[in-house]
Amino acid sequence: MSTPNKTKAPTISRRQSREAEKNQPKKSILREWVETIVFAVTFVVIFRNLLFGFFVVPTPSMEGEVMAGEYIISSNLHYGPRLPMTLGIPLVNIPIKSVTFPYYRLPGFSSIKRGDVVIFNLPPEENVVDYKTPYLKRLIGMPGDSLKIENKQVFINGKKLNQPLNMQQKWTINYQDGNKTTLDDNMTWNEAQKMIQDGYITSVTPALYEKDVAMPSIMFPKGNNWNPHQFGPVWIPKAGATITLTEQNWLMFYRAITTYEGHQLKYLGNNTFEIDGVKTNRYTFSMNYYWMMGDNRDDSEDSRFWGFVPENHIVGKAIFILFSWDIAKARPRFDHFFRIIRNEL
Repeated sequence: MSTPNKTKAPTISRRQSREAEKNQPKKSILREWVETIVFAVTFVVIFRNLLFGFFVVPTPSMEGEVMAGEYIISSNLHYGPRLPMTLGIPLVNIPIKSVTFPYYRLPGFSSIKRGDVVIFNLPPEENVVDYKTPYLKRLIGMPGDSLKIENKQVFINGKKLNQPLNMQQKWTINYQDGNKTTLDDNMTWNEAQKMIQDGYITSVTPALYEKDVAMPSIMFPKGNNWNPHQFGPVWIPKAGATITLTEQNWLMFYRAITTYEGHQLKYLGNNTFEIDGVKTNRYTFSMNYYWMMGDNRDDSEDSRFWGFVPENHIVGKAIFILFSWDIAKARPRFDHFFRIIRNEL
């Protein structure tokens, strides 16, 4: 019985393979540069927007947890990466405001919680959301909370809230002869109590604005007779919750309803309102909101001055101090290098 002939597949020698490679058209230098730049930009955009962020602390509002001049690594993965809401030119931070996308956040591996040190876009700034200035504060109030401040002490739903461990503030020194003076420096409780060792000092107490000191032009919302130490109560909006608008509270929620949730709100007088052309005094919120405050309570521009932080402004969770530079002394703070940020009260 004869065996059928098997046709061998043609083989290519190494020499032929090398010659074929040589004969392929080479990439131009311009094309190689373009491909390199596209790859680098794509990597940076994915790293910054979806994975981790890099933030330089510009002010002392979070001392003594985080100091001015520190370089912070934040995680966008904890709360879930926020997808871009505006098309922009990478690396130069220039938005194309005519091209926007709806807010959407990928699933994270933890939920945002009270006590977290959060990086977010500054709500009152007039810009597209994801190109507003990044801010760093501690989360104090959650959606649905009722918040009040009495003599600098924060109360949530009527219960006293723990102060941040190293919270700083201004203090009043009380002397044996009955005189007193308020220090310009911000100190922690432990630092302030050490001053009592001086024989002329009887006590050191938090410096306070009394209740009769009103600051209606700078506090949130404008027109209330509150101050940074005597504040509220305010109710923090929660997604799905419905409120009744009144002459007393509508200014508190005006920006949330109009700027953040995109509706038209008009007060017609006599507790009568118009939302998107329809007369009503009821409104249901579509987003969660948060209340942020700095640990350096007497040197922090925070929710007491500009109000609620919408969920679509949340960027990520501050987790790690990479590098610390003392701006005043122009030298590094080596004891702050590679520190984990305390995300609790």
